[in-house]
Amino acid sequence: MKRVIIIGGGFGGFYSALGLEKEKNLEIILVDPSNHFIYIPLIHEVSVGQIPKSAVKINFNKALKRTRHIKSRVIFISFKDRRVKLDNNTKLSYDYLIIACGSEPNKPIEGTGKLQTLKTLDDAKKIQKILLDFIKTKKKSICVIGEGATGTELISEMASLLSNFDKRVELHHFLYFKRYFQSMPNFDIPIKRQMEKLGVIVHSGEPVKKVSRKEVITEVGKYNFDLIFVSTGVKSNIIDTEIEFQGGYPIDNHCNIEGLENVYAIGDVSKFDYKGDKSPKLAQAAENQANYIIKDIIRRENGRKRKPFNLKIIAQFISVGKNYAIGVFLNKLTVRGFFAWFMKRSFYFFEIFRRKKSFRLLKVYILSMIFSNLFLKMD
Repeated sequence: MKRVIIIGGGFGGFYSALGLEKEKNLEIILVDPSNHFIYIPLIHEVSVGQIPKSAVKINFNKALKRTRHIKSRVIFISFKDRRVKLDNNTKLSYDYLIIACGSEPNKPIEGTGKLQTLKTLDDAKKIQKILLDFIKTKKKSICVIGEGATGTELISEMASLLSNFDKRVELHHFLYFKRYFQSMPNFDIPIKRQMEKLGVIVHSGEPVKKVSRKEVITEVGKYNFDLIFVSTGVKSNIIDTEIEFQGGYPIDNHCNIEGLENVYAIGDVSKFDYKGDKSPKLAQAAENQANYIIKDIIRRENGRKRKPFNLKIIAQFISVGKNYAIGVFLNKLTVRGFFAWFMKRSFYFFEIFRRKKSFRLLKVYILSMIFSNLFLKMD
């Protein structure tokens, strides 16, 4: 029986395990230090108590039937020996290896190293506590640095939350570029209009040069804030190997690391060209790769001809506070407003329900559509 080791239980790793464990002739091992898959696209809602943290957690051992979950970290990979070394010094051999260890926050701006960001469920819980403490004080200003999906969704959710408490707050959003989402020009004006309605001051094309305590220094001027959050992208998690990699693992048109035909890289750790630009760090892209790798391994095991990987981004949605989102299908059809927000959330909750089969999740979905910040933990 061939052994497949999957490093990391995020979108790429979790979905790879779900598909591969259906093949009876494969032994599947998932190595991840946590017990749960976290549905990252909804953690901004956890950060403001719109949904409980339990809604985005899926237990590995309950969702995966034939996969062996090892709660550990891989600290070294020997491509030559086809072995991985865990942090408890255990060594495991593999026939196929899928590296899906994700990414970590990238904070290149001076002085932002210790600022709170939103990348994990723990971050969401910390932000919720920070905001609850903020509400109880006389502090009046917040800023978010970074205009990606996370930064945009976070500050808009904060604006919605604080308006419910009738707390007058100055909210500032600093953008490196002049427009929101450079690759999707139809997003910029609607997002800015919605930010204006939410009371968010948008600093377009005003890169932050430095943060010093509560002071934000840009190319235009200096500002003081009570709370500063940062969302300036991510960088790939790289595991030690005999080969040195920088900024991710370059993959070929079969999602194999170049020169290593039995090793796949997936999600945020993979590097490839996509329409003349860098590979997108999206959950959708990781899931797309996972579905391809599942089929590719099965083809190889059955002696069938391999097909090249072709990434297709079907749709992209960004929520801007409660009841509003903007999305694009196949980079052509743009939708916005409540309908787009409803579609986005409904799809995400359906995806979680498919794996979790929890009727409590349906209750959370319905209640969170009707009420605002119902799961905010007030003392």
